Amino acid sequence: MWKTLDEISNIVALVAGGAYIVWSIIRRLRGTPMSTKRLLVLPVVCFAVGIYMAAGDVTKATALDWELLGVFVLAAYGEGLGRGATIRLYEHDGLPHQKYNWLTVTIWLSLIPLRVGMVLLAQHWHADIAGGTDMVGILLGLTFLGEASVVLPRARRMGLNLSLSPKKNAKKGQASDRVGHAG
Repeated sequence: MWKTLDEISNIVALVAGGAYIVWSIIRRLRGTPMSTKRLLVLPVVCFAVGIYMAAGDVTKATALDWELLGVFVLAAYGEGLGRGATIRLYEHDGLPHQKYNWLTVTIWLSLIPLRVGMVLLAQHWHADIAGGTDMVGILLGLTFLGEASVVLPRARRMGLNLSLSPKKNAKKGQASDRVGHAG
């Protein structure tokens, strides 16, 4: 019975996480205010969920699982780096904003075949932990961390004022046309 409850909680976590990510992508396609907090909370939440889901697997992982996980970690982080380089950064009404474009979304969608390839490779080599769903949260956290590790320095180089909260960034009565793409 506990195994079934654990599986149900994993499914609920994956569905809730997936829904949040889709919502986040849609919001960012429209353009959203940006803050250090907003850029770093999602990776932390994904890591926390991923660690919770993967906690029981650590002792069962083989050397091959760990090796494949290392490759998967690099791929997930690299995907986030690529996504971060495509995001449009700009200032609007005194607030730093970010906006996804279709290239950013295409990179997001590339995660699907990438993850399918990871799972097939892991299954082929009987690395059940590396190919399991329990690692999805950790890998998603790494994609968001990769994105933030590109976006934060770009925003600072542009002179965008990033604080912990977007409301604290507001400068009443000031608007700017500062815009930055990759760079």
